[in-house]
Amino acid sequence: MKPVLALTLQTCREAIRSRLLLVLALVLSSAMLFLPSEGIGDGSAAGALKVRLEWSIGFSTVVASLAALWIGTLSITREVDGQQFHLLYVKPVGPSAYWGGRFLGACLVSFGLFLPAAGCTWWRLEYDRQAQKQSALTQAAGVIREAEALHKAGQLSPEGVTLLQSLSQALPRFFKTPEEWRHFVDATPVASGQAESWLTRLREATNRMHQMEVMEDTVYEARNFVEARPPAVAEIEQKELERLTRERPGSAPSDLRDEAVKKAAQLTRSVAPGSSVVFTAENVPPGKDGEMFVRAKFWAASLTGERLYVGLSMIDPATNADTPILGWRGNGGEVLRFGIKPQCRGEDGRVRVRIHNLGPKGSSSFLVQLGDGPFILGQSQSFGLNFFLMTLAICGFLAILAAAGCSFGLCFSTPVALFMSGAYLFLSQVLGAVANPDEGLNYQVLRLVTATEGEFDLSSLLSRGQAIGSAELWPILLFGVLIKGGLLYLAGRIALQRREFGKEARR
Repeated sequence: MKPVLALTLQTCREAIRSRLLLVLALVLSSAMLFLPSEGIGDGSAAGALKVRLEWSIGFSTVVASLAALWIGTLSITREVDGQQFHLLYVKPVGPSAYWGGRFLGACLVSFGLFLPAAGCTWWRLEYDRQAQKQSALTQAAGVIREAEALHKAGQLSPEGVTLLQSLSQALPRFFKTPEEWRHFVDATPVASGQAESWLTRLREATNRMHQMEVMEDTVYEARNFVEARPPAVAEIEQKELERLTRERPGSAPSDLRDEAVKKAAQLTRSVAPGSSVVFTAENVPPGKDGEMFVRAKFWAASLTGERLYVGLSMIDPATNADTPILGWRGNGGEVLRFGIKPQCRGEDGRVRVRIHNLGPKGSSSFLVQLGDGPFILGQSQSFGLNFFLMTLAICGFLAILAAAGCSFGLCFSTPVALFMSGAYLFLSQVLGAVANPDEGLNYQVLRLVTATEGEFDLSSLLSRGQAIGSAELWPILLFGVLIKGGLLYLAGRIALQRREFGKEARR
């Protein structure tokens, strides 16, 4: 163990004394001061957070990746070229100890670059979030006081009354108690401006509060979800498969089945006025009251712009009776969330959801799109824990690159090793970008030893509010790090044990 620690410290000292590491650190620190606050995305608060998060994490990962490859490669090739390697190797320092010490040193330096950058990203995102929230709350409170005064004087239009009610219902969720919310409103000055612009300010404040609600619900309260599929989906797939078999008698059965499954998934369920349709979700994770809900998306069956009257209930597995119907009215296309009671989840993990069309007689049907919803969501997880798990996964990616750099440094001379390291990183990104890869043996072998950033980067899950669980993390840590890292270690160990390598080291 002592040789491993000594080599680890020596690798770190050599990297710190290098000017190239200083340049990388300066570039990264400068970028972290500006990237997290740049980018507006789609103009919403959640969209801006998504762009800033992915920009910052992506850039810091690239810089740390270069450092991991460079340190792992040069720390070994310099010793070999300088004829110090054989002195260490005969002390004795075994192959595993030598490779492990250099590998840990490269990992520590690359982690030392990436983790402070990730911490800076976290701090800037939290700072921007709190600043946006405080600004939106202050604007909303001032507009509420102004609108309430106009309402008492009878000068508020029906649209203004609706906006005022919506704003008054959205604001309290950001405070612990109603008294705290009311005190904040009373302490906020009335919004200033021309008398004829109060409705515009009310609309703007309502829109900003809606954006903050979406960001809090979709990003800062991450949840896992499973798709609720209709009970008849297997019948639809079978019918599509029979139709394709008749139309294409010479096609492969596997290709026809894949196309039948895709076709069935594209179908929508139409719900006529006064009727309902049942969806069933399998393997729903258990959750406490308030931790499970349905996310669904509805569309009008026509383009007339009619309002939708959607109701949702659960079927209690114990009594086979529906729970009280939760209603919603709107123009459609919006992702909705309905709470689920834990008792509606059966012992087999199934949840049956009934979608009702509560529209009056003569109203239009609406469509429930399977591609967008409904989904059963559960397993609430905080943004902080999600961010930590994402950082852990990227550290695994950096460890793979450090292992590759060490093995290349043992197998090749300095110029060739640097070229191979760059080619390895480039090849990894190319393989990760291939949309329809060839499933041949060569491709499978390359994917087994290369590590693409997309396999380890979970920032997209984090930015869209999906909880990072064991299903996403364990394949990265087990297959990505242990297996790929183990194969790279074996390559380096074989290079250390070859006699020709010993002769080359003594030149």
